[in-house]
Amino acid sequence: MGTHEETNEADIQSVEIQVEKFLNSKNIDMDLTNVDSCYLLPKRKISEGRDNETRAVMLRFISRKYKVALLKQGKNLKGSNVFINENLNKTNATIAWKARQLKKGQKLQNTWTANCKVYIKPNGSSENIRPVLIRALEELEKYE
Repeated sequence: MGTHEETNEADIQSVEIQVEKFLNSKNIDMDLTNVDSCYLLPKRKISEGRDNETRAVMLRFISRKYKVALLKQGKNLKGSNVFINENLNKTNATIAWKARQLKKGQKLQNTWTANCKVYIKPNGSSENIRPVLIRALEELEKYE
């Protein structure tokens, strides 16, 4: 065991501290005792004009309750170009992307994720429309 393992541990602690300081500066309650692990994700493929892209950080929490509480505070990040998102599987990520496209095209009133599930609110009067859980991409076809 040498300096490589020690450096990795120092890097991990540095990322954790940076995340905690940034979130606290945005009035988001972040306590590292509730974090199971924190690490940088690999760099994405560099496309034109995105050489300085910041790497994403993955946080795993000790409890789901703390994760949900942190996600609810994500609105404090508006205008900071930083986002807090759930780690969706590929299927749900595709569904969420398609739902966002439909919302941008004003074909849906709203879309969001909760507990790694995708929900939409169809257009119509707000009082009568209930959220709809979308489990498959095909379920979005009727809103196109």
